[in-house]
Amino acid sequence: MCEECDKLWRAYEDSVFEHVRLCSRLKLAMATNAQESACDNLAAEVGVAERKRAAMRAALLEHESTSGHGSPSLVAKPAI
Repeated sequence: MCEECDKLWRAYEDSVFEHVRLCSRLKLAMATNAQESACDNLAAEVGVAERKRAAMRAALLEHESTSGHGSPSLVAKPAI
């Protein structure tokens, strides 16, 4: 692994954490019958976080495939 791998892995980990955090907040809001607008706003934030997570995963896979620093665990598992 190289410095760029480390940077991309940290960014990917952060994006996964943020996506999971927002999904949890949305589930809690829905379970507690929060206002519809609050749920709509959280759902939009979840969508943004999901796209960012997917983009970070793609960037990591792209770097690993072009640098030869492949990660079998990332390639073998489906996206979260």
